[in-house]
Amino acid sequence: MRVKFERVGFLGSGRMGSALSLAMFNAGYEIEMIASRSLAAASSLASQIVGCKATDNFADLQERCDLIFLTVPDHAITGIVSDFQWRKGQAVIHCSGVLGTEVLENARVLGAYVGAVHPLQTFCGNMCDSEHLLGSTFTVSSDAGLHDWIIRLVETLKGKIVSISAEDRPLYHASAVMVCGYLTTLLEGAIQMWAAMGFDSNEAIDALFPLIQSTLRNIEMDGLERSVTGPIPREDFDTIRLHLGAIRKRTPQLLPLYSTLGLAMVDLVSRLSGTEDQHRAMWHDVLVGKMGSDSA
Repeated sequence: MRVKFERVGFLGSGRMGSALSLAMFNAGYEIEMIASRSLAAASSLASQIVGCKATDNFADLQERCDLIFLTVPDHAITGIVSDFQWRKGQAVIHCSGVLGTEVLENARVLGAYVGAVHPLQTFCGNMCDSEHLLGSTFTVSSDAGLHDWIIRLVETLKGKIVSISAEDRPLYHASAVMVCGYLTTLLEGAIQMWAAMGFDSNEAIDALFPLIQSTLRNIEMDGLERSVTGPIPREDFDTIRLHLGAIRKRTPQLLPLYSTLGLAMVDLVSRLSGTEDQHRAMWHDVLVGKMGSDSA
């Protein structure tokens, strides 16, 4: 049986809530209400959605809406779900990447449909976030009564659907952090190296960004194996020694990061090329055993 949820609300007006509610509104969904502990924040988002109301009264949200998205920090979900008086036939969806639907069990036992929808996308709080959501991969899980509605939503947003078990969700989310949050951390490390040479952050980004774009484009077009470049696959041991020596002298705080990434790349190259273990041991001596020695 197809269940209709016509009055959609959001609890949470941060980056995720803003991107998803605006994307849904632009795709033709009616958003009834935005709720937040900050009425000003809720009002700011609601003002961008025709006919949408704002509130800091969560009971008002629960009363008015058939389906509620919880776009709040992961640690807040269980408490919010426990505090609400869910009614039979209502629906609640959280947007955490790491949690399954088990955190919504208190709503389920009261007769509500529960689901989890996580877009594999990053949001920085600008006007383009809702557009970036289109075409993203969505990890979804839900009760049977909510399944068709979620599928239609993702299809409307031109997204791709994957199913991740509750057991695998922490690993799935960790993979997202590695290529998003940790990527920015990696870039900041490179910026520190440019700062040590006398360049400011903007100059460093201007210089490095075309390289980042080319790397990602190569992976997209030719795959990972053909995109592995640099001194490690070329077996330029002395070049890496020079790197380590310079890092140890100029940006020593980055030495553990550089060495750890180097070892990971050695393993990658070994898997791709079938390099013997002896070669890997040589790289280990360079990257760890001498930890930044510039004897070359």
